[in-house]
Amino acid sequence: MRVLRGMASLAVLVLGLVGGPIVLMTTAQMVAPRRLLQPEVWLRPDDGTVLLTVLWVAGWLMWAMFAALVVTEALGIGTSRRGWLRGPRMLVASLLMSVLALAPHQQAQAAPPPQHGISDAVPRREAPPEREVFVMHTVERGESLWTIAEQHYGDGGQWRRIAEANPLLADPDGLEIGQELRIPGIHRLDEAPVAVASTPGPTPPTPDPDLPQADAAEVPGTPEDLTSRNPITVAPSDVGLDVIDPVELEAARNASDPDATGVGDGPVQQAALLLAGAHVGLLASTGLAALWRRRREVQLATRPLGRRITHPPEEADDLVAVRDPESVAALDLVLRAVGAWCGVEVPGLRHVVATAEAIRLTFAGGAPPPPDWATRDGAAWVIASETAVPDAAAHNPWPALVSVGRGLGGELFIDLEADTQVLSGAEPVVAEFLDGWILDTITSPWADDLDVLVVGEHRGVDAAEVAHVRCISADELRAASADADTEPGRADAMAPAERRRRRAAGEDADRAKVLICPDPADHARLAPMAQRMGMSVVGSSTGPVRLRVEPPPDFSLLPDGTAFVARTVPAEVGTVLADAFDAVNATATDPAPWWFPTPDADHTTLPRAPQRPEPELPSNVVRIHPDRTMPRPHPPTVLESVDVNTDERIPSHPVVQLLGPVDLLGARGEVPQRARRSCVEMAAWLVEHSGATARQMSRDLFVVESTRRSNLSRLRKWLGRDDEGKAYLPEAHTGRVTLSTEVMSDWHQVQLYTFTGVNRSSTPSLISALELVRGAPLADAAPTQWQWAEVMRTDALSCIRDIGVELTARALADGDIDLARWAAGRALVAVGDDEQLLCARIRTEMRAGNHREVPRLAMRLTRQARSLNVDLHDDTITLVQEAMEGVARGSVG
Repeated sequence: MRVLRGMASLAVLVLGLVGGPIVLMTTAQMVAPRRLLQPEVWLRPDDGTVLLTVLWVAGWLMWAMFAALVVTEALGIGTSRRGWLRGPRMLVASLLMSVLALAPHQQAQAAPPPQHGISDAVPRREAPPEREVFVMHTVERGESLWTIAEQHYGDGGQWRRIAEANPLLADPDGLEIGQELRIPGIHRLDEAPVAVASTPGPTPPTPDPDLPQADAAEVPGTPEDLTSRNPITVAPSDVGLDVIDPVELEAARNASDPDATGVGDGPVQQAALLLAGAHVGLLASTGLAALWRRRREVQLATRPLGRRITHPPEEADDLVAVRDPESVAALDLVLRAVGAWCGVEVPGLRHVVATAEAIRLTFAGGAPPPPDWATRDGAAWVIASETAVPDAAAHNPWPALVSVGRGLGGELFIDLEADTQVLSGAEPVVAEFLDGWILDTITSPWADDLDVLVVGEHRGVDAAEVAHVRCISADELRAASADADTEPGRADAMAPAERRRRRAAGEDADRAKVLICPDPADHARLAPMAQRMGMSVVGSSTGPVRLRVEPPPDFSLLPDGTAFVARTVPAEVGTVLADAFDAVNATATDPAPWWFPTPDADHTTLPRAPQRPEPELPSNVVRIHPDRTMPRPHPPTVLESVDVNTDERIPSHPVVQLLGPVDLLGARGEVPQRARRSCVEMAAWLVEHSGATARQMSRDLFVVESTRRSNLSRLRKWLGRDDEGKAYLPEAHTGRVTLSTEVMSDWHQVQLYTFTGVNRSSTPSLISALELVRGAPLADAAPTQWQWAEVMRTDALSCIRDIGVELTARALADGDIDLARWAAGRALVAVGDDEQLLCARIRTEMRAGNHREVPRLAMRLTRQARSLNVDLHDDTITLVQEAMEGVARGSVG
């Protein structure tokens, strides 16, 4: 495609530059330009000569303008910032970019390694090398190199500079949405995701006079000095941006041992790619997804028969769309490795910067770094992203680490335990900024060593229901302080530095204690009291300021002068988060659509199906098997031998298999050689959202437009056509993507088998539905994938569980042990160690006289309850007592 576009652009340039003059000179004999100067020509009717002459002259003028634009763009002298001829210049630039794309690309030569030792500090040099300064730009819809150059440099003619800085850019004229480009020569913080494109660039704030002189010195210049420069190009030294020096980065790369063994391939590389989520950041987004998933497991385990768990609002899905558990785990791995290296001499942490190339830790004092790290003066350690970090058994020395926002090319973190953080700024901005910190502590992966108290009422904290973060009133804090002061034999509160030392040494240490005071009045009254209790105090105050918070996208400042764009949690986002927590913590359930409601339903551990009177048969019908009242498969004798992949029937139309490993069965076209799983996910989404727009598809599947079009084309070819020659996935000429109604999923088939309700469907229908189950829904999908299908996944799990329990009860009522064992075993394959299904297995084995199996099943029950931290149902306890001891234990009352 790149070659074809380049050849076509070359043909247009040749035709315009060479063919234009040839055509004009050929038609010169048909016109008379000098006649246009005679007045009488304009006073009499035209026979066509004047019109042709005017067009001929206009043609020469247009050719001259086209040739001049080609020359100026080719030589790179079109640097005017004026907006005239912007459209023609963009057209010529795109043609030239397509032609230049035909030339072979030269591989960038690696910089020579530094000539100094790695384990020692970098030696002094007379003149530091010039830094390679750049920012990363994410391509958005409708952008080209010209518009990107205009955005960053103010002149689209400098698009070549961007093209040269990205040697791997195969086609400069074919940018893809979401593609990352290096923009050389720019010192600018990435815009926050919520920033509007027309918003002016960040304005560094004035250093506060209350800042210590050492800190204020790192932020030279006044706002007038800074804004008098180019407002787009700002040097890091001017505003205190924490930039990872290329010399440090190269030293870190050379310091790493290529033969080192660690967990995964380059875990630091994953941790360095910290992307900002929708208002919450990657750290909180990943923690939210994991927390909500654990809460859903508890809801599913305690859900009664025929009921459906509540789900978070749809807006909450956007908050956990950008998440990467491996990156957060790898960042924790790096911090624990540093703690293990430092031992008892853990230095105080000022902040952490994670970029695409490296992770940098800046300390309050100097210390020798680990072997794989580079350092300039001992106060800042840098580890390259490709370095493998060995797993360390040490605790994270900084459990109160939170994100403050976006630094230059990466996420910026600080330690709340290190020192009292006094914030200043507009009250709404500071409140939203503190909400971001509270959210980070709620979802923290280091919560085992952290205690956070929030003064006052906070709906998000109350809704989250986590043990390590809770609200407290000012009176309660005063009472706790008074009790601690009067407690006999009470030792002084442990300082944060001492806690870090004991934590690193493996000794008993208090948890990191942080008090957050959103109200400035509370901060002034409670800060001294909390510090005597060994707490680090965070909040807004009118006193001496240490951390300036400005509304995004303006710069905010850390106490050491490091600039960043603050990450805030607006009130509407906080409401969505609180509603989501309320949903995943709710114990109430809703009626399930797959269960027919009965007014006198008694949801016990295992409902007993009533004996159904058999219908009278006509006189001409003879029952072949009088002892069986229903057809059944040939089930295996034990659960572990259940084979869920034995059904090889090919459907007449494509079926998306979701109840087990995801796949597309019965497609009639060509199987795609790449992005097969993505195509299956797209097919499943279309089954649930047929007729939706492309925008909805890109948002739910979290793909850029170019990827969506490519995968949609692959899926269209894969599905093929039906017997009538109609495509299962027609072209979306109307703007809406429509899937043929003949294409369905196995989950839809289960719904068809149970459309009258699981408790009212016929036994053969329940058997047929359960035969479709090949494993857990979306069995081979990663936790970070298929976020849009979470409601469908939990509904499928609930329905399968209810089918298994109902079918087992019917089989036991009819005395069919084989069918009961098969139904419970088949459902357990999908649902896991569910309490009601395990009770059904216990009843089955008790009926069968298999007493050896009962203790093992009872052990699985209690182990699952302990892992989820839930109580067993009363009926379950009675059943286990009867199974293990022969009779239920007696009680009074």
